[in-house]
Amino acid sequence: MKRFLPMGLLALSADAWGMELTAGPKATKPFHLEGDFAVVKVVGPLVQHPDVDEVCDSYHGIAERFVEACKSAAPAIALKISSPGGQVAGCFELAAQMRDQAAAAGKRLVAYVDGLAASAAYALACAASEIVIPPSGVAGSIGVLHVLMDTTKLDGAMGVGYAMIASGSRKVDGNPHIALSDEARAAVQTGVDDMAERFFELVAESRRIGADAVRALEAGVFVGQKAVAAGLADRVQTFAELVSSPANQTTAHAATEESMGWKEAMQKAADEGDEDAKKALAALEADEEKKDNGDKAEGESDEKKDDGDKAEGDSNDDEQKDDKPAAKANAAAPSARIVSLDDVRAIVAENDERKALLASRSDLPKETIDSFAKLPIANLREVVKSTPRVASKGQVNAARAALAVNPTVGDPKVAASPEADKEAEELRVAMGLSSPRALTEMRIDENGVTTFPLMTPTLARERAAKKGAV
Repeated sequence: MKRFLPMGLLALSADAWGMELTAGPKATKPFHLEGDFAVVKVVGPLVQHPDVDEVCDSYHGIAERFVEACKSAAPAIALKISSPGGQVAGCFELAAQMRDQAAAAGKRLVAYVDGLAASAAYALACAASEIVIPPSGVAGSIGVLHVLMDTTKLDGAMGVGYAMIASGSRKVDGNPHIALSDEARAAVQTGVDDMAERFFELVAESRRIGADAVRALEAGVFVGQKAVAAGLADRVQTFAELVSSPANQTTAHAATEESMGWKEAMQKAADEGDEDAKKALAALEADEEKKDNGDKAEGESDEKKDDGDKAEGDSNDDEQKDDKPAAKANAAAPSARIVSLDDVRAIVAENDERKALLASRSDLPKETIDSFAKLPIANLREVVKSTPRVASKGQVNAARAALAVNPTVGDPKVAASPEADKEAEELRVAMGLSSPRALTEMRIDENGVTTFPLMTPTLARERAAKKGAV
């Protein structure tokens, strides 16, 4: 039995600090095969180097098992994760390493949330092109913490005092036998925030959602479908469904397409008359043209753009072209790798749905629509449905007039206009509160009901002028 009490920067769910651990049986093989997947398990709290008690999984051990899976004949790798996270050191580096190794080996990489993938464990999941979660699975806790202990009161109660002779004013920051100063706390907070930003950027890049959206999650955790809605997973599915689903099996036809290159295979299908393939290619060309025009509209020079691309890693261009055609077809589409024409059809259907959703909210500003367009399709459906409708300026003025809150004649600073009066009356007529005849004359219907003229600010001014009151 061992308590998990790691120190320093941690990417760990808060309730896992101090948990009691028991060493279990050690796996004899680095991975096992299920369906088309070489399954690499990630279980328990995570540390950078192998734990002497072997109660924690280590990034070093995961890296070794992953390399063996890449050498296997399996066309895909599944990271089966059940972990609350752990140490920051080595975590982000391992995520990038696994992504690159899977691409180099030509393996499709899927992460499966086997109960829990929190904090550092979720960072490892971001190495995959797809994240699958079961209905009861939990994902998230995207953030960093640093646990500091202050035992000075305990020391005093025991009659023990500590004197530390240090070479610098910050050398003893965080020592449990020295009271934590405001300056020391601020310094630790800066380190936590800097590392958290790196975590946010990793998730934003992998999941194709904005870093601000990741920050807005406030390190919360999400269960099943809610994780999908938050953009942290691609779909809800059990592990048995993942490994047995025909959509996840690599057929001979798909393998042929993959060896050709996804774009060449799509072009071949289009040449043979496949309409879905034609639409997908058209979407690719339109997206690339839109991106080029957008870059020029923002005033970005070709030289600056090239430098920016290099800074972000031009060495990954081939991987992006081969492994993420969905991202090329639509910047907000899932980053799953195309392995068959069915995937092409799915992208076309998603693009059509995305365009329809965005077109349905013409009431929103262009900037809002542009931000919506970057969301995963599941999130887009939610925001389009939940975002309130925005009324036009004319509608707002008319509604104010209909509710008797229109500017009055007595206040020259906010004098109403004839256009506002007209809009207000049109709204009243549409709502059945008055009729066109009621505007200028009184009438009595066959039931003896008297309808008096509607008095608007414009009519009031006109009548007052006639009487010499104004």
